[in-house]
Amino acid sequence: MTKIGIVLASYPAYSETFLISKIKGLISGGMKVTLFAPPNGREKLKLKGLRNSRPYSVCGNSIVQALKTAAVVTGIMLTHPSRAGRLIDLERKDGTSWSGIIKAVYLNSHILRHRLDWLYFGFATMGLGHENVAKAIGAKAALSFRGYDISIYPLTHKDCYSRLFGKIDKVHSISKDLYREAVASGLDEKTVYEIINPAIDTAKFTPKSDYKIGSVLKIVSVGRLTWKKGYEYALSALSKIEMPFKYMIIGTGEDEERLKYAVYQLGISDKVEFLGKQSQDVISDQLRNADIYLQPSVQEGFCNSVLEAQASGLVCIVSDAQGLAENVEDGKSGFVIASRDERALADAIERIVGMSPEERAKMGRYASQRIRRKFNIDDQVNKFLKFYEVI
Repeated sequence: MTKIGIVLASYPAYSETFLISKIKGLISGGMKVTLFAPPNGREKLKLKGLRNSRPYSVCGNSIVQALKTAAVVTGIMLTHPSRAGRLIDLERKDGTSWSGIIKAVYLNSHILRHRLDWLYFGFATMGLGHENVAKAIGAKAALSFRGYDISIYPLTHKDCYSRLFGKIDKVHSISKDLYREAVASGLDEKTVYEIINPAIDTAKFTPKSDYKIGSVLKIVSVGRLTWKKGYEYALSALSKIEMPFKYMIIGTGEDEERLKYAVYQLGISDKVEFLGKQSQDVISDQLRNADIYLQPSVQEGFCNSVLEAQASGLVCIVSDAQGLAENVEDGKSGFVIASRDERALADAIERIVGMSPEERAKMGRYASQRIRRKFNIDDQVNKFLKFYEVI
């Protein structure tokens, strides 16, 4: 039985279905999975066959932290001396200071206790500070590129992956574009990699049947209210179109106040509704009853919400932000426009409205069939099971 350890920043949130479904798939595929993550106020991820291992926290009181570090490091040196010793040797070869070595032993002590075949970092950033622990326990190291970790984080943390990339045996990227960015950031092209796109449970999304547009155009977006999603470009474009519309935005986030003020300034308060966090059933209903789905992101790894919209047979307009251009097949399952281009977005909306119901139905049905064929959970799980085969 292959033993896999998954390192995450915290237990998966409700919106991180891609992680939960992946963990379930690995377990059902016969693998033994241990999750290395702090709960951060969330309940343990309770899945049959999953083990949870919490890392030691870092407290603000320096004296208390020093005593805690001494106890943990001493404990791991006594219980697992060979693994701790290998980690220390590897850190010394990297030129790490003794204070840095002690920190590395402390932060990795919960992992050093486990026998694993693979240590997998769910995001590239999760490998920082854990560069040598896989080799120390005799495991192979793998990581995923999902968006922020490779497109944004390196912009403010120059050369952050210079040490990590040399320690990784295999990488996974959710899109070709993100993989190319990783190579540009220093990933050796000889490193074994696989592109495995995100997937959804297509059974939860019933394709729409009516493609006639009523007196009011219904538009929907789903996603966190943050700058990356590009909502302000959508709002500005919509303020310029002539036809009556209702734009529903599902999600919460730090930019809610700013976006609501933008709606007020643009004079479209009566046409835009912020629906907040909603259940999967409500989201499915909104998608099925809408006419157009918008994803005007300026940065996007891939976006499961767009997959869900297409599975619902909804005609989508997305920007060309990284993985989105691979998510939607331009001209067949939706339309891909230039990021930040308000005019192109408005033109795409008008183009869809100008299509006959039969033309919209053809595009929507093609999108739904394509998602069910290429982006289903079972197919993704099988790809990840193969991903962890011996290389």
